[in-house]
Amino acid sequence: MTLPSASLTLSPQQSLLSFLLLAHASYRFTTSTSLISFQIRVSKAGEKQLLEDAEKFKRELAERESDIKRKNDERNEKLQQELRDQRTANTEFLDEKRRNQQNTRNSEKKENEERCIFNREQLNQQRRDLDETIQKKKVEQRQQFQAEMTAVREGGDREVKIYEDARKTAQKDHEMKEKIVDENFQGQMAYLNFLGEMGRVTHLDSQICSINQKVADIKQKCFNLSDAVNAVKKEIKPELILHRVKKIRDEAESLRKSAQMAKKSLIQAANLERSEKNNLKKQLERLEDGGLEILCDKFQNPKTDIDKTLKEISKEVEAIENVCEEMNPSFHTHGKQFIEPSGFAQSSTSRQNALSYQ
Repeated sequence: MTLPSASLTLSPQQSLLSFLLLAHASYRFTTSTSLISFQIRVSKAGEKQLLEDAEKFKRELAERESDIKRKNDERNEKLQQELRDQRTANTEFLDEKRRNQQNTRNSEKKENEERCIFNREQLNQQRRDLDETIQKKKVEQRQQFQAEMTAVREGGDREVKIYEDARKTAQKDHEMKEKIVDENFQGQMAYLNFLGEMGRVTHLDSQICSINQKVADIKQKCFNLSDAVNAVKKEIKPELILHRVKKIRDEAESLRKSAQMAKKSLIQAANLERSEKNNLKKQLERLEDGGLEILCDKFQNPKTDIDKTLKEISKEVEAIENVCEEMNPSFHTHGKQFIEPSGFAQSSTSRQNALSYQ
């Protein structure tokens, strides 16, 4: 610390303050130095004491370790000795137990052998007794059989004759019964076949009658259709066209349904008569697909040309007539009588006149 220079002039208060500060600084320096030296002396003394304590602790630790090791060695030795003693005792116990078990097995084996010998002797004795009983039974049965055979030989001829007579009588009865049953069966089968054929013929007749009736209905509907066409042709009035066309369309639809029903009946009949199946089916398909569908479609539009429609209707009527002739050969002698007076079926001249109508 530096002192103020002499050239400075200080007041008494400043001088006193400076002296106090200097004295305080000197005191603090002296105190710090003494404290540091004291601490150094104390630290050296403590380090020496710590070294001595450490050496003492090491000695004590070594003594304790040696003591613990000695105690452990003594305890281990004691445990080893106990283990050897226990093992010896266990070995002796197991040997004694094994000897006892072996003795027990030997005694049981000896008892079993003695029991087996006794049972074998008993079985042998029972077998000998059974053999003696069987021999006695055989002797008794042989004697009884010989006695029976002697009795059979004495009365054998009479028994054989009675048996042969009974067998022949039973055989004759059996043959007679088989003959009667066979004749009855053949008669019943012939009668059943006859009934089957008659039923089949009756069924076919009813089928044919039904088909003829449906063909007649179709012809009548054709007549009605031609009459309706003629009526439309004579009375061509705008206010009546729609009503007539609807009526003709209904007639055509009814005719188509009748044709379908006839087709079903013909197909059912054709299953029984295969020779006519293809022909009838083709004619009905022609009647249904080629004729009536076109006829019905022509009347869907009321504005269709009337003359053109009448020409197509006449062609369809001719096709229906041809189909009816093919379906029923008697149509050309009977059916024409009913179809000639009406509509388009009168003659070629009347058809031409109808077609040329304006």
